[in-house]
Amino acid sequence: MRTKAPHRKSRNGCLRCKARRVKCDQRAPACSRCVDRGLQCPGYSLNIRWDPRNQLQTPSSSTADRARAGPTQTVDPFSDIDFFQPSVDHRGDVLPAIDPWNPEPASISDWSLSLGELLPSTPAPVGFAPLMPVVPSYFPPALMEESTMSTDESALFPPNLINPLLDFPTHQQIGLLPDDSGTNHPVETPGRVRDTWDRWSFTYPQSGSGTQNSDSQKLGVITTISHSPEITHLPTVLSDYFFKEVIKLYSVWDNHSNQLRILAGCFWQSSGVLYHTMQSMAAALLTKSFPNLRAVAIGERQMGLECLRSGNDTDEDRLIGSILLGHTASWIKPHELSHENFENSLEMLHAWASKTHDHSRLSFFGGAVDYWAMLLSFVSEPRKNHNFLRHSVVEAGPPRVDGLINPHPFIGTSGSIVQVLTELGTLIFKYRKRVSEIDFISENDLESLRKSIQDARQLERRLLAFRPLLPKSVQDPGDQTTSPVHFVRIDEGLRCTGLLQIYRVFPDLLNDRYQPWDSAALLQPRPALKTPSREERNTWLTMLALHILNINREIPFESRTRCMQPFMFVAASCELRIDFDAANETSGMDGNCILVQISQARDFVRSRMVAYLQVFPLQKVEKMFQLIQSIWSEIDDGREVFWLDVCKKLKLGTLMG
Repeated sequence: MRTKAPHRKSRNGCLRCKARRVKCDQRAPACSRCVDRGLQCPGYSLNIRWDPRNQLQTPSSSTADRARAGPTQTVDPFSDIDFFQPSVDHRGDVLPAIDPWNPEPASISDWSLSLGELLPSTPAPVGFAPLMPVVPSYFPPALMEESTMSTDESALFPPNLINPLLDFPTHQQIGLLPDDSGTNHPVETPGRVRDTWDRWSFTYPQSGSGTQNSDSQKLGVITTISHSPEITHLPTVLSDYFFKEVIKLYSVWDNHSNQLRILAGCFWQSSGVLYHTMQSMAAALLTKSFPNLRAVAIGERQMGLECLRSGNDTDEDRLIGSILLGHTASWIKPHELSHENFENSLEMLHAWASKTHDHSRLSFFGGAVDYWAMLLSFVSEPRKNHNFLRHSVVEAGPPRVDGLINPHPFIGTSGSIVQVLTELGTLIFKYRKRVSEIDFISENDLESLRKSIQDARQLERRLLAFRPLLPKSVQDPGDQTTSPVHFVRIDEGLRCTGLLQIYRVFPDLLNDRYQPWDSAALLQPRPALKTPSREERNTWLTMLALHILNINREIPFESRTRCMQPFMFVAASCELRIDFDAANETSGMDGNCILVQISQARDFVRSRMVAYLQVFPLQKVEKMFQLIQSIWSEIDDGREVFWLDVCKKLKLGTLMG
């Protein structure tokens, strides 16, 4: 009688074959068993278990020998590598797939990266197990319960290292200019490399001479080593850093209900595009502290794009991967706007929206694309109409039963205003481009300019129709650093920024409503008293710019809504003119007060941008700061400029968010 051929356990097979304990042929991108059964192959993961032979140690004969070797000594580790902190939850022992479609998992040595290449050479006296658990402690609790197993953490880290690592400080003080804040706020920065570890000292026994025995194989042995420490598995470190820091910096609020965190937690170990995108984002933020990681960021981004083109992932993870790849293209190359990614994301979102009933995720993806479209509209000309999915995506989410507005992780409560600003940015970019190309005015030019003014008037009416939100109408996101009041302030600041752009580019609209400046009457214009002079218009616009900056000043710097503020700073900067002649023509005290306010406003913007450079160590932030300083240089020389023209002239365009 014929017997069924046995199927042995596959050590390096796909996750489904390993779970069922059957042999896997390890084909790429999917094994034949999954293909034959019509199932989607979950891919291959790197399974690494602790081996006591990996412990760094020196021979010792016994516990008694170690006791005779001498007293314990205290050492200070050489640097503050906060992102290398192991996760609090040490229950997982399976490391992430380096490439889900690669049938041969890479070895640990393939990914070893010596910190000696990244930091100045400094002896590190502490040597302990370099492996860390892969599952970060930043997933929602439900995901953690599904994807992890219980493991005794004392088996992974020596007792004298566990507590200091769990209590690792995550903030440092950053000095801000006096006009920015009354106190120095604790600011989360990705490049904390030196200071904080100096506060910790670990004790470990001096190793003595002797022969090696079974005691020396114990996991708790910590001995002195002479070479520099190593990041033995860089992908694990970057993944851990993504969940710990990158999501917080990337979102206007964060907790376990953040859709970005939920989606990343669901797909990161099974989706090639999302996994490589996360690696690229984390490496890009660490590039300033570790320049060698720039090559890693570029390489991981290219792998993410290849996975996106291959179409091996599900709709949701391909969509979030495409959006993140597009949003963060400027993290590596400041001038990269990734129009192709934007167009592909639009098509993917439109197709996905037609077949899904998940209103929460539909609203998340729609808001992410809307914000991306707004940032693109002011610095580039769109190649595809973004409005074709307006009603099918952005407004698909049902209202909450309690009537509260649920803030979006990228745009807070400003979804409607972001849509108007997108149309306004497109209009202004086309208008300024056409004006710059006109040598001799034709009838077509006049008709085009007249149509632009009509469109601008409609957008002005839509902005004036908005009514300020009340903080009690906004759902508290549960983020200690970001309150509903901050969303209301951002909402108001963006609305005023839109009006500032309209009145600067289309002065006829300001002439139609000109009254002496009154912030209380900004959204309720009355008929004009007179046609203002150029100086009166400039003074009115300067007061509006100061009003915008005062709104942002009310938001503390540690609020996560800070990632939406640089655009407002750039837009307001071209109205901060220090004009002594105009001040003298104004009644003496009022003119001097305005000059003082303008000087303080410049200091505030400068202070915030310097702080941004510490929190977001990216070249794109440097470009934005350079643009602001160039604008001030132009207006200090007596020229009347618009920020977009300076941006185009100096080629400083980037995504300002």
